[in-house]
Amino acid sequence: MPKAKKRNTKSARGKKRSSNKKNNETPLRFGLAIIFVVLLMLGIFQLGIVGIGIDSFFNYLFGWARYLVYVLFMLAIGFLAYNGKLPKTRRLTGSIFLAIALLFVFQLYYLLMSGEQAKREPVLSYVYKSYQLSYFPNFGGGLFGYYLVELLTPLISIAGVVLVTLLLLISSVILLQKKRHRDVSKSVFEKSKSRMFKAYTSYHTHSEKRKLKRNEKRELK
Repeated sequence: MPKAKKRNTKSARGKKRSSNKKNNETPLRFGLAIIFVVLLMLGIFQLGIVGIGIDSFFNYLFGWARYLVYVLFMLAIGFLAYNGKLPKTRRLTGSIFLAIALLFVFQLYYLLMSGEQAKREPVLSYVYKSYQLSYFPNFGGGLFGYYLVELLTPLISIAGVVLVTLLLLISSVILLQKKRHRDVSKSVFEKSKSRMFKAYTSYHTHSEKRKLKRNEKRELK
């Protein structure tokens, strides 16, 4: 019996230590979260030299997709501050897919509009200096978008890159709606099948009516 009591006291001490650790970690997490949120807000609104430096760095890496990355970072900071971990949900995966898809979209648009300039790898110092000429300098999908398109174009052609972009966009929309790809594809297949059947039946009835009219005209003659 006394041995059991010792075990109980040890387990109670362990629980107290773990709870104390959690209590000590929580203020630290919130403090770091506030610092990161302030830095991100400086970057989003380009406030001062620090804000321009942060935004130019994000622009260098992600281009126009940086605004979605800002939002994702804000959400991630909030989850880490409150829960200490990121949620393993479909929406998180869908958001990541959407960010990758936007890298492709903005880089392809940049290639279409800027031509030779878009074929050059972005340089961080040049991106930073471009803020002196414009508040919103265009660098497409940034460094990540540049390398994604540059690496995939020789492998699957520009048409294949466009197809991959569309698939990523569709997949991100499905995941953000908390749906399964299998269920969505099944419903799309069933809807297309029913539409094809309706189109076939309407065409068949229309052709039958035309035949009847022709036969009636022949009989009248």
